[in-house]
Order: sequence, then structure tokens, then C-alpha cells
Amino acid sequence: DAAAQAIQPSASDAMDLTQYNSYNTTVEWVKDLAEQYSDIAELVNIGTSYEGRELVGIRITGSKSKATSATKPGFWMDGGLHAREWITTATVSYMLNEALSKYAAGESEVVSIVDSIDLLFAPILNPDGYDYTWTDDRMWRKTRMPNKIAACPGTDPNRNWDYHWGEAGTSSV
Repeated sequence: DAAAQAIQPSASDAMDLTQYNSYNTTVEWVKDLAEQYSDIAELVNIGTSYEGRELVGIRITGSKSKATSATKPGFWMDGGLHAREWITTATVSYMLNEALSKYAAGESEVVSIVDSIDLLFAPILNPDGYDYTWTDDRMWRKTRMPNKIAACPGTDPNRNWDYHWGEAGTSSV
């Protein structure tokens, strides 16, 4: 039926912004975009996941403002924190594509924003969990990093910020 088809992943290795895309496809696309738009953006290597996958993003600084980028405020948009929420990865990918292509095309509203604010996009912040939803368990939510509870593997990534740690909704384990 149409609803089931709407949530199907892309059948190819090419990035398709009308479909959900795998971790590998998304990361390669992000790297390609950074190269394609190197005059206005740069690849940001955020780190490496527990299982060794790259965490990457793009910082869009604008061609006129790369030298002053350190003094500009920034806007951060990430997706894929909860592995099963593929729509967040698709949304961030779409927004990244729109920002780059519209800035490059000279659309005045986008140029004005980027010239005054650095835009940082990270489509997949939980690459291990996201990849696991493609291969093993579509409804997996957490990272793949073990925790103290063997019967409940993985770590909930949004429960691990140092701000207001351990308040309502968290476990005491």
C-alpha cells in the first residue's frame, strides 16, 4: 500500500532526498557536498562512534565570511540521534541541501542568513544505531554502546548530556 511504500529506504547507493538513505550513502553524500561547495562550506569531522563509524557534518560559512567565521554565531541542526527516527536524518539532509544550493544560487534570504550565522548540519549523530535499524532491528532507538544492564543493551543518546543529568524520566542505573 502507499503508506508502506512511503517509508521504504532507497534501493540504490545514490543519495535520493525523496527516500530514506543508509548511513554509508548519507556520509558519502555529505563528503561530496563539502567538496562540491568547498568555497562556502567545509566538512566537519565530529568524531568516531563506538563501533568505529565516522560522525560527519558540514559547516556552511558563506564565501565572504570564512575568515570571520570564528566571530559569527552558529546554528546547529542534527538528525538520527534516535536511530529509528529516519525522518530526522532525511529532514536534516534536505535542509542541508537547500541551504547549500540556495546560497550558491544567490537566493537573498539564504545568503543573508549564512552571511550572519554559521550553519552546521550533522545528518546522523547515532551512526551505529542508525545502521543497525537497516540491518537488524528497524525499531532500535539507542546507540550500540554497551551499558551495565546486559538485558537492555545500548545507551540512550539524549539521556547523556551533562545538563540536568538524572532528572525526571531517567533511570537510576
